[in-house]
Amino acid sequence: DVEQASKKQRNRGKLYALTEDSKWQDQGTGIVTIVANGDGRRLVFQDEASGEVLHDRKVWPSETYHLQGEGEKQSIIVWEDPESQKDWALSFQDQADITGVWDAIREDKRVLPDPTYKNLPDLARALVYVPPNQREALVNECIAEGFLSGLRDAFHIAEDSGDEGALICLWRISKGIFLLSNQRLAE
Repeated sequence: DVEQASKKQRNRGKLYALTEDSKWQDQGTGIVTIVANGDGRRLVFQDEASGEVLHDRKVWPSETYHLQGEGEKQSIIVWEDPESQKDWALSFQDQADITGVWDAIREDKRVLPDPTYKNLPDLARALVYVPPNQREALVNECIAEGFLSGLRDAFHIAEDSGDEGALICLWRISKGIFLLSNQRLAE
């Protein structure tokens, strides 16, 4: 249900469509949600004033979508709808909004298990050896909002309970992240 999904996480943005003369046309300001239904996932954009659904399309494989922006402030998601061959863009003011939508779009591409206390052994195994063609995907997961806070929470649980096995897994995870050798992770 679109209305229920909108109340859970309100990702406010502007929707643009590329016209035939290659100009971005403002479609409106509203709330972006990724909604799961029986047919898969859908990207839904509702006008913030009227609640009218202005865009309701299937979520395509994550390679279809691209982040754009300047430097660290990537605030635009662009894509070409494979069925309609039409170009779309979502622009966000708030970094948390774009992160929420981007993470939801890329959810199908997760390689790592969630960074929770019970998943520490699986996460450590996944980061022991990372093939070069998977490094960028893992870097994106490791810098995603919530990943480091999940590890921090797992660390506190392991430390408070004196679980040496979990602490060793956390050390292996940290080493694996470090060995991804990516500047964005070092920051």
